[in-house]
Amino acid sequence: MYLEMILAQEEYLAQLSSRERRSLVREALTTYAEKQRHGDVYGVLGYMTTAFVMARVM
Repeated sequence: MYLEMILAQEEYLAQLSSRERRSLVREALTTYAEKQRHGDVYGVLGYMTTAFVMARVM
């Protein structure tokens, strides 16, 4: 969760190439799906941080 907040910062995203940004979104989608499967562990905040990464990349 904390790593996702760091990755969502513009200064880090600006350093990524288009390919790396797409890869980050794919990884975030996979992570989001896993968090949904284990919603009792991650809760809403867990979803929000992953969604935040995807939103910032786009």
